Amino acid sequence: PTNPINGRELLPKEKDLMRLGLAEHPLGPPRDTGIVQAARVYDAILTEKPYPVKALVAFGSDALLGHGDPLRGKAALESLEFYVHLDTTINPSAMFADLILPGTTCWERAALLPSSEIAEDTMNWAQLRPAVVNPVYESRSDIEIIFELANRLELSDNFFGGDLEAGFDYHLIPSGLSSRQLSAHPHGIQANVQTRHRKYAEIDAASGQLRGFETPSGKIEIFSSIFAQTGYTPLPGFSRNPFTAEQQVYPLILTFFRDIHFCDEQHRNIPRLRRALPDPFLEIHPSTALTREIQNGDRILLETAAGTVQLKAKFNESLHPSVV
Repeated sequence: PTNPINGRELLPKEKDLMRLGLAEHPLGPPRDTGIVQAARVYDAILTEKPYPVKALVAFGSDALLGHGDPLRGKAALESLEFYVHLDTTINPSAMFADLILPGTTCWERAALLPSSEIAEDTMNWAQLRPAVVNPVYESRSDIEIIFELANRLELSDNFFGGDLEAGFDYHLIPSGLSSRQLSAHPHGIQANVQTRHRKYAEIDAASGQLRGFETPSGKIEIFSSIFAQTGYTPLPGFSRNPFTAEQQVYPLILTFFRDIHFCDEQHRNIPRLRRALPDPFLEIHPSTALTREIQNGDRILLETAAGTVQLKAKFNESLHPSVV
């Protein structure tokens, strides 16, 4: 158990309700404080609606590679009045920054892992990993930069007075551990908490009622009351033929999988990995390809209702002929 340190409680309610995309996606990512979708940010930058977005600070990210519609994203980044990019490498998004700050790699900074979500035995295992090597040149960790920025903005009271160790300790309070204890045991320490089953059947101390599940009714909900309140169908439905007239224009079904060489938008700058997968590709059944005069390895255009992209064709006999 830990104290949350994302600071969401510091955002005033009226600002919280201004999250981009909340009206369009009331049950989507914008429902969570502090989270917006890239497409909505691009819209606000380029249209200044529902309000202008003039500046951006990006930590270790590559929006143009990690999100859809990179051409619109490029236009948005170019339209910003001030764009700061912090990263270990200069990636496509960083090319449009007004200021690039060198970030540390994971080996050049200390890091706290309050819980390892692998198995029941490791959920209670906390570890404070020290830096393995000193930071190279002028690089700093994300947290150091955030804490220093808070000091410059006279917000240090909300950032533990600029003391990183104090922040770690606050995070650890419910576990009964401290950063000093963890520093003395670099292999980690197991917190003295036990797994509890049937928590839904416990009595809540504050209300005196059964705790229940984390749903509006306290029950396992098949009928989603949250969906119903927001105007969505509260029960799951199945349509044997979900396609409309678009199926005549786009007769194939497009799906997606993660390639194991990369992690999200990261690691494409590593030559060994890039040699293994130099180009974005589309897998297609040979019979489907040949009826369209597509040969294995050809550069082809993939078109959907959202746009067009150029990919390399790669034959895959295990696919259903109607799926790419």
